[in-house]
Amino acid sequence: MKIVKVLLGLLLGMGVLVITLIGLLIFVDPNAFREQLERGASEAFERPITIDGPMTLSRSLHPKLVVEGLVVGNPEWATGPYLAKVDRLQVKVGLLSLLVGDLAVDMVTFDGVDVRLETDGGGNGNFLSQDPDTPFVLPNIERFNIREAEISYKPHGEAKRRAAIQEAQVEQGPGGQRAFLFEGAVDDMPLQMSGKIVRPVAGKDSHPLWSIQATIKAVDTVLEVHGQIPNPTALATGDYQFRLKGDRLDRLNTLFDWSLPKNTPVDLKGEFHSSLDEGAGKWQFQLDAAGERVQLKLKGKSARPYAMAGMDVTFDLKGKQLNALTALFGHDLDLQGGYKLAGRLSEKGKKGKNKQRPWAIDAAFTMPDMTFSLVGHTRHPGIPEDGNYRFELKGKPELLTAITGIELPAGDSHQLSGQLDASVDKGKGRWQLDLSVTAEDMKLQAKGSTAHPFDTNGLDVKVNIEGEKVESLLPLIHLTFPLHGAYQGSVELVERKEHYQFDELKLRVGETLIGGKIAIYHKQLRKRIVAELTANELHLADMELLSSDSKQDAEGNAGKRVIPDYTFPVDLLAQADMDFSLRVDRIMTKLGELGKLNLKASLQDRVFQIDPFEVTGWDGGEITASLLFDANQDPPRITQKLHAKNMNYGSLLAKTGVTDLVKGLVDLDLSLQGVGRNRSEFLGQSKGHFILTSGAGEFASRKLDLWGSDLATVMFESDERKGDVTQINCVVARIAIEMAWRAVTTFWWIHRK
Repeated sequence: MKIVKVLLGLLLGMGVLVITLIGLLIFVDPNAFREQLERGASEAFERPITIDGPMTLSRSLHPKLVVEGLVVGNPEWATGPYLAKVDRLQVKVGLLSLLVGDLAVDMVTFDGVDVRLETDGGGNGNFLSQDPDTPFVLPNIERFNIREAEISYKPHGEAKRRAAIQEAQVEQGPGGQRAFLFEGAVDDMPLQMSGKIVRPVAGKDSHPLWSIQATIKAVDTVLEVHGQIPNPTALATGDYQFRLKGDRLDRLNTLFDWSLPKNTPVDLKGEFHSSLDEGAGKWQFQLDAAGERVQLKLKGKSARPYAMAGMDVTFDLKGKQLNALTALFGHDLDLQGGYKLAGRLSEKGKKGKNKQRPWAIDAAFTMPDMTFSLVGHTRHPGIPEDGNYRFELKGKPELLTAITGIELPAGDSHQLSGQLDASVDKGKGRWQLDLSVTAEDMKLQAKGSTAHPFDTNGLDVKVNIEGEKVESLLPLIHLTFPLHGAYQGSVELVERKEHYQFDELKLRVGETLIGGKIAIYHKQLRKRIVAELTANELHLADMELLSSDSKQDAEGNAGKRVIPDYTFPVDLLAQADMDFSLRVDRIMTKLGELGKLNLKASLQDRVFQIDPFEVTGWDGGEITASLLFDANQDPPRITQKLHAKNMNYGSLLAKTGVTDLVKGLVDLDLSLQGVGRNRSEFLGQSKGHFILTSGAGEFASRKLDLWGSDLATVMFESDERKGDVTQINCVVARIAIEMAWRAVTTFWWIHRK
């Protein structure tokens, strides 16, 4: 709106100047006074003005002056060759009205106009020196025309905006009636406007009101307005009814420099009321609009009509479909139900060296089972990415998962709160951010920059995280591991050309420190994750190999077992491919040191494989294992193999408190095949074999609870007349497993001493 007023002021100023010249030159040749006219005009405009073409004056009761080649110069700092250039300017006035001092202008026509507006680094414009917001009085012109005009506006450091006018016309009729039309383009977007203001009719308290009708069409988006105004030149006050309809709501961004969502259909009807409080120097307004499934209310005031300066507004938005609202901002969230967004937006002060964020915002968004509140400051409502905010989000896990994309564990509700301080670095062209989040017992801080606001493109941040329970963090990243207690972690996250890179990853849980790097190739059709992790020591203090009490609840022990009763994340396997490696120098448990671990895993086309899984140095023994998990069928097919060599089972059992069960060294070979969605289901459906080979040792006649299945027991019943302990030279056994131990074929060969 400001630029429109600047443009009108410039053109009308030139028109009024020429109108004045008619009275001075009515009896002489205007070309004879060219230099004097240029000098006087330059002083009036405070800009150099030249007339390169001829001036022609036709003398009659309605004299017409034609000026060609009119050029308005620029100040020295401006980059363009001129401020404005007019190929042909025609002015026609009523001579009698001119002589008696009651100026009546029949016509003002501009042909071939080129206006180039710009500002310098201090915000100074190359246009008129007076404040462009100062109201101007529209001269009494019967017809005002502009044909074939080009207007550009280049704010310092910002992109240039352009408007093209094919034809613009304002025509005044009897009784002060006015009709107007515009046809052209703004930033290459076709634009048409038309309307009329008709004579006063009786209004409230016998004050006359003018009736106005207008239509603005931007390609396929149409705004229709009609209402009553007290003065045809004071459109800021009045009562209006409007309808906005179209396939592209963002068409209004070009006209008003807003930031509305792209590619969004709109159909709104409503009323707009405005008035000017001259005593308080404030423009007051109220908007009520409604669509098919949405209602919007605005009420506020500002320093100037239709201007953001000094604005203080409350807003209330209600709707019946949340997914329709999220679609406005380019998000396809599967969220149903109604919503409400309410709050206040106000400018607290002018921008300055110490007040770069004068706009205060206080908003709350609510829907069934979820609330979100935001309080903070921003540099401008249209630039929310430059601001500092405090926020709080609370809701049911399934809703927060849909919004954040993080798979939250089940529960009644979750709550997170935090702060965001962000700004746009114009020099580097990057968005700087400082984010801190608190969620229950977790605290996260991220500091860095991205290429675009609220986007991960060009991400370069340092992340720190800490909490009281790592067992509540691991499910968020789909990991199950027998680690417990407080944790601290950090990582540098950078977006490379083809992937996200997590460098210098560190996660400390108690005495365990895991480090390494992770790469996520997100630009491929199917995401791929590559992770290399290491740890000098991995402390699994709560891990148990055998149940200390056979009556303990299985679910209560699940988190302490080497392989807990875990539901396999089948759906997760369909989302990405993976290459993963983990190397641990020492595995420490309450049983003692279990040795070194070397593990490599891969995921390709829903087939998950661990090969190898190696543990060496466990009392001199070696364990190798492999796993193949094929999720291309339901339930998934699983193949599991394990080979243990020189296992000192006597020493192992002694660490569990069982000192008189078995002693010696043993080699084990286990192979299982089956289907299942979790550990219990797989062990209940599997088949395979178990082979045991042992050298010299001894065993007691007791019941053994074999690890790996809660269903299987192997009985060694001793003769009551014999000793409780049997000395052996060797043992060879083979157990054929069918349907998880329900059909077992066993062969034992035991050589006793």
